[in-house]
Amino acid sequence: LHKLDILKLEHNLITTIQDDVFSDLGVLNSLNIEHNHIVNISDRAFAGLESHLEWLELGNNRLDHIPSHALRPLHSLRQLDLDSNKISEIREDAFHGYGDTIKYILLDKNQIKHVPPNAFRDLHSLEWLKLSHNDIKVLPEDTVMPILDTLTMIDVAREYDIIFFNVSLLILICNLIETIG
Repeated sequence: LHKLDILKLEHNLITTIQDDVFSDLGVLNSLNIEHNHIVNISDRAFAGLESHLEWLELGNNRLDHIPSHALRPLHSLRQLDLDSNKISEIREDAFHGYGDTIKYILLDKNQIKHVPPNAFRDLHSLEWLKLSHNDIKVLPEDTVMPILDTLTMIDVAREYDIIFFNVSLLILICNLIETIG
């Protein structure tokens, strides 16, 4: 298993990811743990994957927060999928420290109500941000300003009173828009 590139563990009954569980899979590039019952991810759960893991799929689980301490050491991470969990807030430091490589963050279909102003400030390479189907009512300008230079798609379908500027794809599906112009 030392040369394993892709590991798919979706549709199981996993509830916890413990420390060092993937430590012998040092060249793992893609890890899919979607459609489980994960409620807890230990701080060192992804130890050993720091240099190679690019794709991490944790969607459709039961996470109630972004496991920042476990994710921060993943220096090669390009896509983080946390859709369809129970995340209700994004802490201001949730993405602090992993902005050099991450290009895609999927946070759609959670229970997020508020996004703090500096939540995305360190994501210097972010291209896609999915926040649709949450409970966000307002996304202030200073929340997305730090990532506007690299952001090409932001999905805020089913969100209201959200202000946007200079992206090449803006998805506003199901926003009850009555007037344009």
